[in-house]
Amino acid sequence: MATKKPSEQSADAIASEESVRITPSLRSQKGQIWTKNPTNFEWWEVDVVFRVTGRGRIGADGLAIWFTDKPGVEGPVFGSSDQWNGLGVFFDSFDNDNKRNNPYVMAMVNDGTKVYDHEHDGLSQQLGGCLRDFRNKPFPVRAKIEYYKNVLTTTGAPLSEYDDSQQLPLLTRQPLQICLEMALSRLPLLGGVVRKHPQL
Repeated sequence: MATKKPSEQSADAIASEESVRITPSLRSQKGQIWTKNPTNFEWWEVDVVFRVTGRGRIGADGLAIWFTDKPGVEGPVFGSSDQWNGLGVFFDSFDNDNKRNNPYVMAMVNDGTKVYDHEHDGLSQQLGGCLRDFRNKPFPVRAKIEYYKNVLTTTGAPLSEYDDSQQLPLLTRQPLQICLEMALSRLPLLGGVVRKHPQL
């Protein structure tokens, strides 16, 4: 009997038991993975460990973690569709506006009508953000996104060691640094029920 996968991946994403490779280190690649079932939590927290690597100094656009009313399709905003309804937390590793303000972590809420401003890295549309160098690090980076009592908090830190016995990152070695913390009235609702599809 085949087991049912809890997520769906598309484009260039490759999933294994322990991890997901969103894209290979090649030009013009896009990938995404979405949960199959919406979550109905009023408050939530996501803890993710990732690496952004590639040849050269500047690299690709980056990656996003989405909390939206429905799964996105392949598109121009960090691999997913534009004009989404919900929250996107972006780990932007490419300096589109040539202001030397990347890598950058930011959050943006969209009601389904806004078109993401690629030319200016979405800076005028962000809720908040911070400069964080997460690209081509010798160890993975840990990020925690929390939505609790209408406050969105994003924290992160590089991981400095591995558990050699299992080749797993040790999550408690460095304290997490706050990147953004802000009050939101509420995240978008769909039919009166909070429905979020996290994408990693």
